[in-house]
Amino acid sequence: MSDSIVENILRHKKIIPVVVALAAIAAYVIPANSLALGAITGSGNVVQTQTQSNSISATNTGKYGGAFADFNFQLNDGSNSAVVSISDPGKIKDSGNVLQAITQSNSISADNSGDSGTASASFNTQVNSASNDASVNVSNDPSGGSWHHHHHSGDQIKDSGNVVQSIDQSNSISASNSGDSGTATADHNTQVNDAHNHADVSVSNDPSGGSYHHSGDKIKDSGNVVQSIKQSNSISASNSGDHGTASASHNTEVNSASNDAHVSISNH
Repeated sequence: MSDSIVENILRHKKIIPVVVALAAIAAYVIPANSLALGAITGSGNVVQTQTQSNSISATNTGKYGGAFADFNFQLNDGSNSAVVSISDPGKIKDSGNVLQAITQSNSISADNSGDSGTASASFNTQVNSASNDASVNVSNDPSGGSWHHHHHSGDQIKDSGNVVQSIDQSNSISASNSGDSGTATADHNTQVNDAHNHADVSVSNDPSGGSYHHSGDKIKDSGNVVQSIKQSNSISASNSGDHGTASASHNTEVNSASNDAHVSISNH
């Protein structure tokens, strides 16, 4: 999952060239002047991933038998939260980037291959709930202290404060019969997917203050947000045997998704 997201980023003008693999960091703060050279590079990056899956199956191969996967409840609930604040009077590069990914899947199946048999996957409930939340603040503010009277060249923020959020949810219920005079039933099932991505990003490059002189101040490839939600529901009943039946009736499928991004970029 993470590989596909990175490839997606590279296709979007290399939004995040470098993401340092720091997993499950809820808050990361780097104070001003924390590095001797007045620069922050490859720091404060966050990678958060979750993979959740449920699977239930029933199989029958004998005559006059049955495979039943009924009255089951599957629930996945996942959330990623990251708060990142980076401030330095010098250059900030490849820092304060956030990658959040959640993958959730539910699967219920019943299969019968014997003659005069039954495959049933009914009265099941599958629920996926996921949220990614990121708050990122990247600030290059040399005002204050001895920086007031320095001549400095090329203060910049580059490849920093970028956010990628991805949620992939899927539900699957199936009943299949291949024996003669058999039945496949997938009735009265409920599938629900609920997903939310939220990002607040602030990138500020402010070299003002006192008699501070500057040249080449810029913000590049920073403060970008990619949000992706993929949801799918599947309910199926199939019969390939003679004199058989397949039913997928009275089912409910619901998908709810939202992407929300607030981005502020300031270069004074």
